[in-house]
Amino acid sequence: MRAALQEIFVTELGLNPEDFVDELTYNSIPEWDSASHMAIILAIEEKFDLALESDDIVAMTSVRKILNLLETKGIPVG
Repeated sequence: MRAALQEIFVTELGLNPEDFVDELTYNSIPEWDSASHMAIILAIEEKFDLALESDDIVAMTSVRKILNLLETKGIPVG
């Protein structure tokens, strides 16, 4: 799941793979703004076949929080 999430961030934000770290947070880089945040959410929902609640979306403010949320949804981290 981590590799798939990294691919989403690389695609949606134009990141280098090595810049995908747990500490990366929303608005900490110019590329991760409100529009790209929604693109990331849509890509996550499609990739992992999820329908995220608005509370989930608001809480997804870092890579670490996204990984934790996906794990609570039954998506294995490995």
